[in-house]
Amino acid sequence: MKKIKVEEVDWISGLLDSMLHHIFSFLPFKQVVQTCVLSKRWEELWLSYPSVLEFDRCIFDDGLRDPWHSNIYIETNEYERRAKEFFSGLVKNLRKRLEGKETMSTLKKFALEMYLFNDFELKSLLDRCISYAVGCNVKELKLIFNCSSTCIVYNLRQVIFSVKSIEVLELKGWKLELPRRSKVKLSSLRKLILIGVYASDYMMKNLIDGCPLIETLSFSACSGFKSVDASGLSKLNEIKLTNNHQLGKVTIEESNVHILSIGGDICSGFCQDLVSLSLSDIPIMDGWLSSAISENLKSLSLSDIFITNEWLCDQIFKLRFLEYLSLDKCFICSYFLEISSRCLKTLMILGCLELHELMIDTPNLHIFEYRGGMVSVTLNVLDLSKISLHLCGPRFETRWYQDFVFEQTQWYIKYIEFLAKLNDFLDLLHLQIELGEVCMILLFEIFIQFL
Repeated sequence: MKKIKVEEVDWISGLLDSMLHHIFSFLPFKQVVQTCVLSKRWEELWLSYPSVLEFDRCIFDDGLRDPWHSNIYIETNEYERRAKEFFSGLVKNLRKRLEGKETMSTLKKFALEMYLFNDFELKSLLDRCISYAVGCNVKELKLIFNCSSTCIVYNLRQVIFSVKSIEVLELKGWKLELPRRSKVKLSSLRKLILIGVYASDYMMKNLIDGCPLIETLSFSACSGFKSVDASGLSKLNEIKLTNNHQLGKVTIEESNVHILSIGGDICSGFCQDLVSLSLSDIPIMDGWLSSAISENLKSLSLSDIFITNEWLCDQIFKLRFLEYLSLDKCFICSYFLEISSRCLKTLMILGCLELHELMIDTPNLHIFEYRGGMVSVTLNVLDLSKISLHLCGPRFETRWYQDFVFEQTQWYIKYIEFLAKLNDFLDLLHLQIELGEVCMILLFEIFIQFL
């Protein structure tokens, strides 16, 4: 019998570029890169693929970390060797993409997270990678760096501040500087996230003014600047400011900001069109907080703030559209809260200290969640669909068993009275009680005595 020779045909390589790019979209990034060794066409195909280059620190530090201290490296020299080898290969790849610019598609995302050491060669390779990524018209640039204690903070390359293609910029561990006569021109930037970044007041003003289309600003644990002025940015919708210890003033005027989240000591803030406001660890002195709460607010979240019943009543009274209210670990100076609103639909009171009595007059409330100690509750609600209670058991300092049993009994009586007031909502009630082992044994003994 004669053997029939079957001609091998590479059907896949014969497909259109657009179809092969579509196949790439289902593969992990590492496998997409590996296809470039198949043939010259596959290499060109990979270089023209609108790829996402995303690398985390696991590429460099696998097996090099101290198991007991995640931020300590056992083999520093090996880490640096791996990083240099990786960046050398990445530089070659990005250079090829840039040289074939006529067939190259836009680089959708370039993200890099790593631990930096004070090494000139490593810094030089890193700068070249960033420059090539910028040359590939990158749309999203994410550079997350943690530096060793002996490492000088790296300055971000100035070319970044004039890239027209960048829409999302996230930076951690960098120093931002520009010469006095230079200007930031990020004409397409819509989202800016800075973490642990140093920038002067001049640089911060220049940065914000140079992003006319910015929609989201987020600054966390940054230093160097003492004020943020986000006025006049027509597209700005959301601002998040947390743990920026030198920041003392925030100004938001003539903007469309709807979501504002602030944590730390801010002395001034103005925004008349807010829809959602989240504040953490903020003093309510000097009346600035009241001025930040606009009448159009629909969502208000307060965390780690000293408040009084009188102050909260005043705010709720003027918030005619308020639908969501959350009080998380707030200190209630007056021991009593009265919450009255026709519009409120969700109310969350979580871990608030010194709260003994709670009066809720909210006919349209849908969801009520409470976590904390036993309180006296009065409810006037008509449309409740969910009620969740997480009660923390009593803590007693007495060492005498009889006194302990008496106080436990009193707490148990209050618990029965508490549930009695919720009798109409038992079908909706989700209840959790947090008790110590001794408390549960004694409560069981008390329960037996009632039988």
